[in-house]
Amino acid sequence: MRKTLEHLEKTELTDNSFDLVRGDFSIMEAEEILNHLLAEKINFHERRSHSSLIRLGYADEFSLKRVVELKETKKRLNELVNEAKSQGKNIRIASDITVAII
Repeated sequence: MRKTLEHLEKTELTDNSFDLVRGDFSIMEAEEILNHLLAEKINFHERRSHSSLIRLGYADEFSLKRVVELKETKKRLNELVNEAKSQGKNIRIASDITVAII
């Protein structure tokens, strides 16, 4: 059964938390880390939706929605990186991932 985005957002995830990215980075490093993470997630959801289209005859709506959300996130992060670049500052990134068996 495929979970809806609303269901996933309401699911309490408290089992395991992992430190995925943490540190202070130059503009170039931050761009590389952020763009790579987002590109991989966007690619995952685009492939997932395409696979659904081929196998089932319809696109994966959850993945299509996530692609839109992730592209917006990428745009906002690029704006933030550009702001830091214009100020001659570095960027601090902290990203945890929480995984639960549900």
